[in-house]
Amino acid sequence: MTLQGKPYRLSDLIKQTGVRLTDCSNQFSDRFVSGITQIAQSVERDDIFVAFQGKTRHGVEFLDQVQSCAAVLTDNKGRHIMQSDCLPTRSTPILVTDSPRSDLIVLAKRVYPIDDIRIFGITGTNGKTSTMHIAAKLLEMMGISCGISTTIGSSASESDSCLTTPELCQLYARIFTAKQARADFFALEASSHAINRGRLGDIVLEVAAFTNLTPEHMEEHKNMEAYYQAKKALFLNKRSNSAVINIDTPYGIRLFKETGCSASVISENTKYGLDHKLFWQASVRRVGLSFGFTLISPSGYRVESSISLLGKAFALNTCMAIVILCNLGIDIERIDSVLRKAGGLKMVLPGRMEVFQTGNSPRVIVDHGHTVDAVETALVAAKSITRGRLITIINADGQRDPSKRKHLGQLCGAYSDKLFITDGHSRFENPAEIRRMILDGVEGPRRQVEQIPSMTQAVLAAIDIARSDDTVLCSGFGDDPYLDVLGKKIPYSLRDEVRRGLERFAQGT
Repeated sequence: MTLQGKPYRLSDLIKQTGVRLTDCSNQFSDRFVSGITQIAQSVERDDIFVAFQGKTRHGVEFLDQVQSCAAVLTDNKGRHIMQSDCLPTRSTPILVTDSPRSDLIVLAKRVYPIDDIRIFGITGTNGKTSTMHIAAKLLEMMGISCGISTTIGSSASESDSCLTTPELCQLYARIFTAKQARADFFALEASSHAINRGRLGDIVLEVAAFTNLTPEHMEEHKNMEAYYQAKKALFLNKRSNSAVINIDTPYGIRLFKETGCSASVISENTKYGLDHKLFWQASVRRVGLSFGFTLISPSGYRVESSISLLGKAFALNTCMAIVILCNLGIDIERIDSVLRKAGGLKMVLPGRMEVFQTGNSPRVIVDHGHTVDAVETALVAAKSITRGRLITIINADGQRDPSKRKHLGQLCGAYSDKLFITDGHSRFENPAEIRRMILDGVEGPRRQVEQIPSMTQAVLAAIDIARSDDTVLCSGFGDDPYLDVLGKKIPYSLRDEVRRGLERFAQGT
């Protein structure tokens, strides 16, 4: 379903936006528009369906999935395809533009006006989602409303739910909806794909934050330099008014040096940036199953608190979130006060190092992390709290960078006492070949490695052999609401399967 925006008569919308159209077939003066979408399955009667060239197919090729709409906005290539292939248009107005991307931004801004809401964004390979949610949670604790664009909690029916950053129309619609709900802020994850493909439109961020950069999306960017340049673009050309950069990695240091010295920088390492006037010092310590942190501001103010999420990375991401909020003008004393009053940050992020345990059952952790760096971070965190064996379930996505699969196998084999290799989003790849590539990375004897294609069966097998002092780590899938197999999105919940497995464990069956 398309999120509804400000309603317009179609003819008035075209006139007021100044969009230049090369062709307007059929009469459209009396049509009303209250939404714009690029997702054919979600188009409704009063929507403009946007049909431009995608990565592999043109949008007009999905017209047969559109039941009814106010108009179709396409480009010259789309018009040619419709004419040559005799695609169905019924009595729908066809609007053809020579400037697809710029005209789409103009129309989206009119139907989904997003003035008067403060937007901040987070980019990087790992930590975007958790940092965004932690920032939103801190704002909530202070009585401040924050909307989010998220990869957590989307349903299988949302066709863009697999995207870290929604398509342009959906992003504007979500921001507009947050604004209508009187949100003061909106937080978004800025993926390299979204930056490269213009999905952020002409949004200017109040704060842009950089977490880290490790190898990922090589099927898209081909090399790390191209990947870095895509991320860097968020900090150039007035795309953001201020920046927060984690300089604990070489790419963070490079980004800081190449984008000017006005950014706030954060680091665990005191040798970085101590002479920089906007340097924030972070440190982390274990507190039971969770982590405490200390954050020292450039003025010397000290915040000491903790976060209930499992893993050092979440404590560091909390420090990053605090610096972002301070860059938005929120007093650090106010943030410190709410953390002290609450006894730390207590929250659950579905599918992000999420712990499931009942009675004397083994501990089961579900984690979305699917990059090499994120999987190793999850393995280290899980191993550190495990008295018995670490049993790991791993999968790798199809049609994504295949070079990381061997590394995943190597890491999981090294840290785990028992390893199950299973299938995830195989897409159009042979899942057995994906499993083989992961297996190839496992070093040493493989008697403790087992391939089970069904993720559900892998979960049940892992829980069945686990003892109460063991940990089962389900890595690489998280809270995804479906399995993407051969072009079909099959509804699926790993978290529900874990719950069922633990119920079976409790019953002794």
